[in-house]
Amino acid sequence: MNRIIQLSLLALTIALAGCTAVVSENMIGMQPVPVNPGDWDGLWYDGEGYLHLKVKDAANGVIRVTLMDPEENDRNDEINRRSFDMVLRKGQSMVFGNMLMKEAADPELISKDNENTYLWFLLETRKNQATAFCPDTKPFKTLTGEGKLNGKILEDGVILTGSSGEVTSRIEALAGEHMLFEWRTPFTFTRLTCN
Repeated sequence: MNRIIQLSLLALTIALAGCTAVVSENMIGMQPVPVNPGDWDGLWYDGEGYLHLKVKDAANGVIRVTLMDPEENDRNDEINRRSFDMVLRKGQSMVFGNMLMKEAADPELISKDNENTYLWFLLETRKNQATAFCPDTKPFKTLTGEGKLNGKILEDGVILTGSSGEVTSRIEALAGEHMLFEWRTPFTFTRLTCN
């Protein structure tokens, strides 16, 4: 597996944890990352929740993500399933996962300001394991306020603006100088089954 798996796990992390404070008007990444179904298809687990991944369009890096969380009820045996597409894209040196906010986020996190934006994340992978890193809101707010990133600062986050290429290039350039991701609180997923 490669860095693409990292993105899938981050997508799950964002969708499950509500890690949505830094979103973008356009996908992050300059070009699609082709994926191999043998590396992605299957059931994944992070210690708290499960997701099923199925490659939908290998050439364009589109993976169908189905979250499978036990509902909080007395029997605790029913499954709440929600599905959305995750698109893997790359820049010069990083791979990113992108999901449309109105499809992937918990409904209570969606507003008129962010419903057509993209949740995104950075992912690192090893064979059958992926670690996802959410963008850290604080440096993105600071860099946007200083004019180093184009975007709109909100009370609880940032909406990055500009073309996919422009935003991706700025993130990659600034990542060498600033702690842009939540490195201390990653989400690590392990693939349990292949299919």
